[in-house]
Amino acid sequence: MNTGTTSMQGVLTTVSVSGAFLKKCMNDSEKAKYLEENLAALPDCASYAVSHAQGTLTSISYEIDANGNITGISSGTNDPDGKIAKENAERRAKEKKAAEEKAAERRKEKKAEEEKAAERRAERKERMADF
Repeated sequence: MNTGTTSMQGVLTTVSVSGAFLKKCMNDSEKAKYLEENLAALPDCASYAVSHAQGTLTSISYEIDANGNITGISSGTNDPDGKIAKENAERRAKEKKAAEEKAAERRKEKKAEEEKAAERRAERKERMADF
């Protein structure tokens, strides 16, 4: 696989061409023309992908396999500045802190109950010893 990476329309773009297809292109001028035309069209494809994306594209990848089939893959985000992720992380941290505080309060209450129960047992033991 022969791979090249560049920036098209400000998006990291990777193009991979199968070595087997390149060999076919060396022996077949029609396949070579097909490859050249499609490689030349990739900047327009990237431009189209960027302009029609619902969010912000982070990467585009084109792969040409041994038979000349082209696969395009794009990755993107609807949170390019990380604002949503930051808000979610802060919310989860608050929830975790609240849960930890609640658990600490329960442990404290349980410990107090155990101490009271121990005092009652000690008092009963003293009363039983007095008889």
